[in-house]
Amino acid sequence: KDRIDNSFHYPYCVINLLPPGRTARALEQSMTSLSLSPRQCWQWLAYHHQAAEGSLYLMFFSGLLLWEPLTPVWSLARWNLLLHVMLSLTLFPLLFGAFWLSHRSLLSKSRKPFLRTTGRIIEALLLVCLASGLLLVLHGTPGDSLGNLASWAHWLSALALTPLVLRHAWRWTILTWRT
Repeated sequence: KDRIDNSFHYPYCVINLLPPGRTARALEQSMTSLSLSPRQCWQWLAYHHQAAEGSLYLMFFSGLLLWEPLTPVWSLARWNLLLHVMLSLTLFPLLFGAFWLSHRSLLSKSRKPFLRTTGRIIEALLLVCLASGLLLVLHGTPGDSLGNLASWAHWLSALALTPLVLRHAWRWTILTWRT
């Protein structure tokens, strides 16, 4: 009777804090024992990547649709470009940036060499993708060598970054593969 039934009085993010099958009473006790200090919220964010991972995949697919062979007509591509730029300037930094900054402390503490190595590569690719994306927003691709370099750097870093993030978070990814 006191099981969580996903009713509206329990926020979705709080329900995800508990393992499946926990009772509503345990949920309420956990909510009262949780202090909402910034440090604990920051630590919680370091382990909860669903929004960050989802925003990365959204950015990847909206950017992929900007590639000329996949863009059917410019009238659709320009709206997609607007969406991609707006997401990259608002949603992506808020979700992925906050997760990345809170997750960085795990990089130095991790005893798993694979996760440390892929984490460092992901950081480098993120910086290349960010820098080239900002250059594309500010300079564009007018046909000069700087625009072409920024475009290729952005494209190649995103192509490497997305599958690497998927592999880095393979056990916890939001993408589920059904067999």
